[in-house]
Amino acid sequence: MVAPLNPQNHYDLIFLGMGAANALLAIKLFEAGAFNGKRVAYIDPRTQDKGTFHSDQTFCFWATEAEMQQMGLAHLVSASWSQVRVNGIHTPIAPYRYYHIRSEDLFRFTGEVLERHGAHHIGESARDLDLKSYPHSITTHSGETYTASDVFDSRPPEFLPCQSHQTHLHQSFYGWVVETPEPVFDAATFTMMDFNVPQMGATQFMYVLPFGTRTALVELTRFGSEIIQKEEAEEGLQRYIQAHFGPVKIIRDEHGVIPMSSAALPDSYMGRHALRTGSRAGRIKPSTGYAFKEMCYDAIRIAENSHKGHYWGFHRAEAHQRGRFAFYDRLLLQVLKRWPEQGAPLFTALFERIKTPRVLQFLEEKTQLTQEVPILMSLPKKPFLIAAARDIKSQLQGRVKTHTSVVLALLVGLLYGLQLEQAAQGLLLVGLMVVGIPHGALDHVLESKGTKANFSLAFFAKYLGLMGLMLAIWLVYAPLGLVLFLLYSAWHFGESDFKEMGLKASVFSFSWGIYLLGAVLITHLTDLNVFLPFFGVSVIAESVDILGFAAADWVVGILGLLLMIFSYLYPLYSGLRKVLWILLIGYFLPLLVAFGLYFVGHHSLNGWKHLREGLQYSNRDLWKTAWPFSLGAFALIGGFLWMSDSGVTAYWAQFFVFLSCVSFPHVWEMRKFYAAA
Repeated sequence: MVAPLNPQNHYDLIFLGMGAANALLAIKLFEAGAFNGKRVAYIDPRTQDKGTFHSDQTFCFWATEAEMQQMGLAHLVSASWSQVRVNGIHTPIAPYRYYHIRSEDLFRFTGEVLERHGAHHIGESARDLDLKSYPHSITTHSGETYTASDVFDSRPPEFLPCQSHQTHLHQSFYGWVVETPEPVFDAATFTMMDFNVPQMGATQFMYVLPFGTRTALVELTRFGSEIIQKEEAEEGLQRYIQAHFGPVKIIRDEHGVIPMSSAALPDSYMGRHALRTGSRAGRIKPSTGYAFKEMCYDAIRIAENSHKGHYWGFHRAEAHQRGRFAFYDRLLLQVLKRWPEQGAPLFTALFERIKTPRVLQFLEEKTQLTQEVPILMSLPKKPFLIAAARDIKSQLQGRVKTHTSVVLALLVGLLYGLQLEQAAQGLLLVGLMVVGIPHGALDHVLESKGTKANFSLAFFAKYLGLMGLMLAIWLVYAPLGLVLFLLYSAWHFGESDFKEMGLKASVFSFSWGIYLLGAVLITHLTDLNVFLPFFGVSVIAESVDILGFAAADWVVGILGLLLMIFSYLYPLYSGLRKVLWILLIGYFLPLLVAFGLYFVGHHSLNGWKHLREGLQYSNRDLWKTAWPFSLGAFALIGGFLWMSDSGVTAYWAQFFVFLSCVSFPHVWEMRKFYAAA
C-alpha cells in the first residue's frame, strides 16, 4: 500500500529515538556519506537547549587499541583504566583498556553532526510505526503523521513472554559522582564489582569509576527481579562511601535500568526500509547488560552496507539469541534468578581462577570452545547443572512443539516405511478431527468479529450462497472449478504461512502458495492423473526421467533448495523450512497423504493458533464454539465414507468437489480475518 505523502512531513531517513544506538548510527551514516542529498529527521521528546536531552550518564566498554581505532570514538573518551578490581582481586586487563564516554559528550557531538547536515528534530514521542504502507508512516503522540523512506527504530525493546527456559531480570543502578577533600582513589583502577554490600535477595555490588584521585562515580548495582529504589540505594551508598572514602561532596546522581533478558525479541529484521537498532534489536548482552561497543560495531556494519549499495540489514550480525553463548547467558540468568545468593561467589570465583583478559574476551563472545572449558569449570557446578538440565528439557519440548508438523511427517513416513499404512492414515484422521475440521468450523464467529457466535439467517444464506456459487461453476465447467479451487487454496495457504511469519498477504505469499500446491501435485503426477479425467481435464504427460527422477521433480527440488537457502539468508522467512521438509517427506508418500501432512500438521495448526490469538479464545473455548459445525462436518464425511467404495475413484472426485464448495466460504472469511489482524 502506498502511503499518501505530505512533502513537508516526508523524510528520506527518520530515527525513532536518539539514544546511544541511533546516535552512533547517525554519526557513522554521516561519515559514510549516507546523508548526502537526503532529508533527515529524528523523533525524540528531549531537547538540548532545555537540558533534558540526556542527563549525564556513563557509557563504558573494554576495547583494544585496534578496536578503538575501528570505532573512531577516541575523541569522545573522557577517562580510561588499565586495571580492574573485582571483590578485592586487583589485576591488569591488557591488551584491553576500560573506556568511559559521557553521554553529554556523545550527544553533543551527535547534535553537531545532525545540525551540520540540517537534520530536523521533532520534539515528540513516536506512538505508531506503520510497516504496511510505504513510505512508512509514523504517528506521534500529538497525532501528527510523518512518512519516511527509511526508518531506524531504537525505542525501548518489547520482549516476547518468557518461555520456561528463559529469564527476564533487571540491571538497575543508582549512584553518585562524588568529590573528596583528599586524594583517595586509584586513578588507574576501576572497581567492576565489590560484593561487600547487603545482597537483599538479589545480586548486588558497588561499581566505582575514579575520574581522578579525588573524583569518582560510586554506584550501587542490582541484578534482580525488583528494580532498586532511590531511598535504599542512597542508604547503601552512604554506608559504603563513609567506610571506604570518608566524607564526600555529591556532585550529581546517575540512575537507570537495563534489561537482562534471554526472552526473545520480535525478529530484528523488519524489512528493507525499516530496521530495529540498539536494545530493540537485541544488542544488549543478556548476562552483563553491556551494549555500547556492540551498538557501535552494528552502526559501522549498517553504514558499510549503505556505502556498498546493500540494504541496511544486509548480512547484519545476529543478536544475542543463538548458539552456545546464548546458552551460557540463559544458564547464568537462571542461576541469578533462582539462586541469587550464588551471584557474589560466582563472579568472584570467575575472576580469581581465570585471567581477567580471558574473562573479558569470554564476555564478548570471542573465545574458542577449548578456552571456555576452564571458565565453565570455575563456576559452581550444582546450580549450573540444574539450570542446564532445565534448559535442555525446555528446549527439546519447545522444538518438538515448534516442529510438530515435521515430527508428524517423519512419523507418518516411518509408518509407511514399516507398511503400517492404516496406522499412518489413522494418525492423520485424528489430526483432522482435532484441529483440521474444527479450525474451519469457526466462520460463524469470524463473521461477527469474535464478539459472539453468529447463527443468523443472513450468515447461513451468505455461506450457502458462496458454496452454491462454487458448485454452479463446477457444474457449468469443471476445469474452471478446478482452477479456481487451486488458486484460492494457494492464496489461502500462502496467506496463512506468511501470517505465521508476521507478514501480510501479498503477491509473494500467493507465489509461495502456488509453489506449495504445485510441488505436491507435480511430484505426484501418477496419482493426480487418476483424478483429472473426472474433472474434464486431460492427463498430464509424465516427463522424462533424469537419474531416476522426473524432470519436473528436479525443477521443484531445485526451487525448494533455493527457498531453503533463501530462508537462511533472510531469517524472517525461516518458517518456510518446515514446509519444505514436509514436502520432501511427502514426495515418497501417496498424494492424499502428502497433502494431508501439510493440511493437518502445518496449515490447520497455524490456523488454529491464529484464531486463538486473534479472537483471544482459549483452546477449550475454540472447541466449544466450533463443535456444532465440526459435528456436522464429521457426519457428512462419515456418511460419505460409509456410503462410498474407497476403491472407486469417482467417489473421491465427487468428494473433492464437495470439499472445494465447503472451503470457499471459509477462505473468504479467513481472508477478512487476516486482513483485519
